[in-house]
Amino acid sequence: MNKSIDVFAATNPAFLSLVLLSFIEGYNEEAGAGLPFPLAILPIPIVLSGDLDPTFDGTNIRTGFYSWVKQNPGIVVNLNNRINDSIEYIQPAISYGVARKIIKIDDKGSLWGLSQNTANIYGSSKLGPFFKKSKRLGNWIGQIKSTKTVFNLLGLEV
Repeated sequence: MNKSIDVFAATNPAFLSLVLLSFIEGYNEEAGAGLPFPLAILPIPIVLSGDLDPTFDGTNIRTGFYSWVKQNPGIVVNLNNRINDSIEYIQPAISYGVARKIIKIDDKGSLWGLSQNTANIYGSSKLGPFFKKSKRLGNWIGQIKSTKTVFNLLGLEV
């Protein structure tokens, strides 16, 4: 987890649901579809890892997922372990988001962001960068629209 926030904050379901919401919104915008449920495991271990922060420097929505992974092969190192270590926090984040009506799961099991005004969370002083990175990651993955391709690029088995 990132050293700039404490462990309690980084594992708080409310905070994590907003990180996840940012990712879902980015995906929804680009794909024009709901986020496939299996992809919900990605933003928390990637965005909150801390050591991957520099991989987002100098990127924007046009960078794209392929280029980002290609330019930063270290992303895939230990990603499986990062995901496994985060699983116990991801489920409560989804549950919290659904309960607070900021995340919706449709009848196909896809996730949708329901927040009407998340622009203000991106500007929050200390936490805004987490939300921006998460949304950018969602945008990139939404451009691909393939769970299998994303997992293959990250060296994960589907």
